Amino acid sequence: MKIHFRSTVRQFSLVMFSLLNMLPAYAKEESIVTDRPDFVESSDSVGKKHFQIETSVAYSVNHEKTISTWATPTLLRYGIYEDLEMRFETDGYLLNKTDGMSNQSGMSDAAVGVKWHIADQADKSPALALLFDVALPTGAKVFRTVGMRPSVRGVVEWELPSEIGLGIMPGVAYEKDENEQRHLEGIFGVTLSKGWTEIFRTYIEMSLPKIAKSQYGGTQAYFDTGAALLISRTLQLDIGLSAGLNNRSDRYIVGCGISKKF
Repeated sequence: MKIHFRSTVRQFSLVMFSLLNMLPAYAKEESIVTDRPDFVESSDSVGKKHFQIETSVAYSVNHEKTISTWATPTLLRYGIYEDLEMRFETDGYLLNKTDGMSNQSGMSDAAVGVKWHIADQADKSPALALLFDVALPTGAKVFRTVGMRPSVRGVVEWELPSEIGLGIMPGVAYEKDENEQRHLEGIFGVTLSKGWTEIFRTYIEMSLPKIAKSQYGGTQAYFDTGAALLISRTLQLDIGLSAGLNNRSDRYIVGCGISKKF
């Protein structure tokens, strides 16, 4: 069969051009809003009777470069009311590779909780949300932590001119160490995002997922960056990179994800 190269290229170009023109049209409708790939959560809920899955594959290396970990972080969200959603979150299946030791694998712990969207942005007042969750010792024995660990986080979010977004997330977690001693840990993140088109955004971020005394493992701090692309109004692809800022943090974490709203 004879193939006309120029004709094929022309037809392929027309199809791709048509698809690219369709993508912004999707974005003009009510589009998916995710809590990934950045650390700071969105203030938005998924909406009443909507279900959303946000999942990914992540790879991390510890500061000493002796342990590498594959994970499958996943967040499930379901809207009970327009401004209230139920949440199920886990790092999913883990595979740890440690120098000089056999690999360890299994499911990680899971957390259940809710997000309450308190207010939309109005004039100079930011959008607000509260998140309550409890981490449960449900994982494989090698990864299971001790007891239930509740936490609360607040989200303060502004939409600024030029498609710039600013988000701040302070929080506190009530943790339990291996000796079953309770202690408080802080949580904090600040993110700055930029929408370059109706379907593509990037972000930079400072995240502190754990603020604790040295006896409890010390503070972890990261500089994060990444991007998200809307494929349709209900489908998003993303990529993220985190660089550890101290020796208590992983040297780096890289991940790519997909999110779908139903």
